[in-house]
Amino acid sequence: NLLRASVIVNGIKSSEFGLQRSTRQGDPISPLIFALVIEPLAEAIRNNQSISGYQIQGVEFKILLYTDDVLLFVTNPQDAIPSVLSIIETFGYLSGYKVNMNKTIALPLGNLPRTCNIPFTWSGSGFKYLGIHISPNIRGILKQNIDIVRNSIKKDLSRWMDLPVSWMGRINLIKMNVLPRLLYPLQMLPITLTKKTVKEIEKRYVKVYLEGKKPRLSMKTLQLPKDKGGLAFPNILLYNWSCHSRVIHEWIHAYLKDTDDPLEAWTCQPFNLLSELVSKYNKKHNKVMIDTYLKTWRDMSKYTESNPILSYLTPF
Repeated sequence: NLLRASVIVNGIKSSEFGLQRSTRQGDPISPLIFALVIEPLAEAIRNNQSISGYQIQGVEFKILLYTDDVLLFVTNPQDAIPSVLSIIETFGYLSGYKVNMNKTIALPLGNLPRTCNIPFTWSGSGFKYLGIHISPNIRGILKQNIDIVRNSIKKDLSRWMDLPVSWMGRINLIKMNVLPRLLYPLQMLPITLTKKTVKEIEKRYVKVYLEGKKPRLSMKTLQLPKDKGGLAFPNILLYNWSCHSRVIHEWIHAYLKDTDDPLEAWTCQPFNLLSELVSKYNKKHNKVMIDTYLKTWRDMSKYTESNPILSYLTPF
């Protein structure tokens, strides 16, 4: 059947017209078609021997794609970049796909020569990819992302202080606006919020809830469920742990179901990730990702007074 659509301009809906190409805006098949169309570009880059990617335990990583956002890993930019540009030019000629060079950023790691002619913007401080600020230093990544979110939350909470909203409406406002902004970087990065940061955020949203008045109940009481006398205030620490639990679940699932190991498994070799979870020894790997999730696992076990030792009967 011929697809038909209309356009709304200044509140006036046009008459319907047939679509001769592409899909309607918001059509769920649109991203699937785009993924199929852009895959030949990814395959051409993966199969090009002149483009050398980053290798971890024998697995080479060259390209990551999320819709039209492309992230490349190259270790020989003098040879790789010209090949990449040639592939993109050929692909663009055949498909109409174009790369916005003004928005393309190259992040050098180490002492890389910049003598080659690259039409990208060189940035030593990093760039933003899918809402996450990427910097050459992993601790810089963690600090930069949290600081930006924290400052944004502080600014909005101060602005909402005098809004004519009910008490429960203020709680829902915090849950629907503040928490999603905080949870996204916590899910994407191995970040453990400090006690100071948690207390600062919780203190500010309680202040918004009480319209600047001093609370008469402790935060612990306010965070209890409503059927236990609380107001179901969001517990930032538990949300932080739940984000880390998603990764820990993948570790356990990979071992018990005998699937491919997660990427971070190579950092604790010759041991496996499950053995690290059940170990009685608090080993430090000097790897931010591993150490962060292991600490969360032990903190959760202590908080719930449960035994961290797992078995095949453990429900996951």
